[in-house]
Amino acid sequence: HAKGELPLEYEVNLGKGLDEKCLTFLRVRYEAVIEYVNLGLTEGAILESCFGMGHRPTEGEIYMWNEFMRKRGWHDDLSEMLDSGKKKEGMLSRSEIQTMFQFMDADEGRLVNDNHIHINGCSRLSMAGRRGRLTPAIETPLAATG
Repeated sequence: HAKGELPLEYEVNLGKGLDEKCLTFLRVRYEAVIEYVNLGLTEGAILESCFGMGHRPTEGEIYMWNEFMRKRGWHDDLSEMLDSGKKKEGMLSRSEIQTMFQFMDADEGRLVNDNHIHINGCSRLSMAGRRGRLTPAIETPLAATG
């Protein structure tokens, strides 16, 4: 967002939706994260700051978070929103788009894969980040070992 690369339709939702889920999970305020982003801190430093002022999740919590977020839009309360977005963007025939992250990938011109549904292990703390939104993510010790 600070770089001016965020489309207007995303700007109105800053700090809401998937961002809000992340903020709630880490127990931090949106404004505090934005302050760190504007200071130019790295994603890892921002995340460590969030852990310091909010909640440092356990490996089990990170696993549950990843499983929850990666599947958003797939047979849940966001399914209708996903279908609406696909219709608006002319993607209704794209059956490979089953999650919100897959939709964002397709909408932003990236290849869509099924890693959002079929992934093994807990390799990263997903922070729902796309195009200047909340993007801090770190490798967890579990990921480093396999």
